[in-house]
Amino acid sequence: MPKALIELREKTIKAINESSDKQAFIYKNAELLYNLDLTMYSKNYCLNSLFFNAITISKVLPNISLHPDQWKALQLLEQNDGLILSAPTSFGKTFVVFEYIARFKPTTVVLVVPTLALVDEYKQKLFKEYNHAFRDYKIFITLDKIGELDENQKKIFVVTHDKVVDHNSFEVFDNIDFLVIDEVYKLDTRSSDDRKLVLNFAYFHLVKKSKKHLLLAPFISDIQNKDKLDKKPVFFQTNFSPVVNEVKVKEIATDNEEARFIEANRIINEEIKPSEKTLIYFSNATDIPKFSKNFSRANFVWEECDEAILSFIEWASTEIHPQWYLVDAMKRGYLIHSGELPLGIRNIQIDLFNSLDSDYNIILGTSTLLEGVNTSTQNIVITKPSKSHSYSKNNYFSNDFEAFDFFNLVGRSGRMFKHFLGTAYYIKGPNDKIYNKEEAIKTIEFEVTSNSVDVQIQLKECTDEEYLELLNTLDCTEDEYLDKVGYTGFKKIQQLFKSYSILKGELNSRIDTYKILGEKGSLVPIIYTLLKIINAKLDTKFDNYINYRATIIRNCINRRRLSIKENIEDVQLFISNNNYFKRSLDQIISDVIKVKNSYVEYDFFKFVKIISFFIEKLDSNTGNHQFLEDEIINRINYIYYKDNPSKRALKELGIFDKDIEFISQKIQINNLSLSDLQFALKINFDILKDNLSFVSNYIIRRMI
Repeated sequence: MPKALIELREKTIKAINESSDKQAFIYKNAELLYNLDLTMYSKNYCLNSLFFNAITISKVLPNISLHPDQWKALQLLEQNDGLILSAPTSFGKTFVVFEYIARFKPTTVVLVVPTLALVDEYKQKLFKEYNHAFRDYKIFITLDKIGELDENQKKIFVVTHDKVVDHNSFEVFDNIDFLVIDEVYKLDTRSSDDRKLVLNFAYFHLVKKSKKHLLLAPFISDIQNKDKLDKKPVFFQTNFSPVVNEVKVKEIATDNEEARFIEANRIINEEIKPSEKTLIYFSNATDIPKFSKNFSRANFVWEECDEAILSFIEWASTEIHPQWYLVDAMKRGYLIHSGELPLGIRNIQIDLFNSLDSDYNIILGTSTLLEGVNTSTQNIVITKPSKSHSYSKNNYFSNDFEAFDFFNLVGRSGRMFKHFLGTAYYIKGPNDKIYNKEEAIKTIEFEVTSNSVDVQIQLKECTDEEYLELLNTLDCTEDEYLDKVGYTGFKKIQQLFKSYSILKGELNSRIDTYKILGEKGSLVPIIYTLLKIINAKLDTKFDNYINYRATIIRNCINRRRLSIKENIEDVQLFISNNNYFKRSLDQIISDVIKVKNSYVEYDFFKFVKIISFFIEKLDSNTGNHQFLEDEIINRINYIYYKDNPSKRALKELGIFDKDIEFISQKIQINNLSLSDLQFALKINFDILKDNLSFVSNYIIRRMI
């Protein structure tokens, strides 16, 4: 669409927003709205719109129709084996996904998303919002040990990209009728995300088995080297948006946290109505308690909230800690959204924010909101345009936004049928960038089309001398290397191997000591050395911090399944016994939650397995690779239910650990799809509910 028409469309949407009688304005200007492709607003108020909406009426939500660009995307998808759809956040890209499934009923559908939060969002749509359209589908959120698949049963898998390539679990599929990969810009070679290689090979392997595939992204103008792809998708780029996103720049004279927080507080109190949903973006999770403890929402009285909120606050105070910053923030009138939060708690926070009946209209969030999580926010306040930063006197840094990141975040404001206008308040320090929307549009190149060492290794075509030398040193084949190392980048493997070579004597000594002491031994010194190897900390400068992290990890893999609160209390004891190491209570709580809910299960687990592989190949006579298998790797498998898909599914729903054990004792849940699990929980809920924690109760009620 020409720029002049885009400007007219935005002007018209703003006019609707500013009208005192919106319906009367829409009725009067229905023909104009139709001509601007705003058919979701023109409805049946003019003849052309009536005909168009009748043709494009949705199979997912029969009370609405697709807008013209959604209809075009759907037609392109029907006519081609593959489609890359690049459109703004508010376009409704995922709705096109569900519309295609509802119309054409593919038997096996695989939806690959970057985060568990998006798995939950898709799951909620399938089970709640769009349930009538997908009743004949079984839903899965895992690929692990799912048993024999009925080739005639309609099924939808909603999984994160790292799950797809974990142990080559994509091999469960003989063929895929419809594959979707969301946030596909993460395939780009320029991405700094270490998991891009994982996503690229999820794409690489799954597309080969797919009859039809769809790749989703915002702000992409082209895909370089499409000719190198085995299956060449059609590219459809559109700038259509049913809402307007407006950026208001608020300049501050001083670049520090205090000035930014004061301005953010002024904006929400002076420029935004208390009834409007507002997201305040922080580049660091640690900034959130700094803000919430210094600024409270005006006239907010938490004791007057409804009983469910009071029950949650009481539960969080008891289960986590009474001084946890999330508890304090909720008492001050704020919700929290951060990647470090347990999934069940994060779901509660998002649901409260999106609810029209909630007293909470402000949520404090981090870069996890760039990962495609949808909210009903009308306003966004950007405290600093970066993904992370530090104001440390000796170590200032800022991982500044590119224009792509900035407008991806801005696009989270406003929502079709809820807010015609989304406003982003950009707090701009003297050194911050000026962002232009034209610069947000970029071309990307998929990693699998590059000639990098990592891609060559995965394709078994690598002739890099350092790689071949490592294979020779380890005396292993390419197949064995790939089986043990997986999709970890070669540079990281080199760093791990170098660190292991230097510290293997220390590691062997600590393991031998543990074996001698038996039950009196502690895993902390062993975990300490493993962390030194993983992080290449070869001197004693970070010893106290590494011991602190090792203590948290030791507690996380305790077979008694220590609660978060027990872990926090034990770490507080470590701090009190260590005069040279300081950590605030907020930091301790955040570190324990983050390590328990992310680090141990993924990065630590992966790297310990690789170190064990090094020992097996180079020092097998010690038997210490088997020790790591028994005392570290198998413990993590047990604690995180890696070998129990049904319990694992409960965990990934957000159910708390002690409740998972109780549920599995009461009902038979082995090898069930999520659909079967939902049914089992529903019919047994009366015998479960009185013995479950608040969060687990909430998650199950939300699901059934």
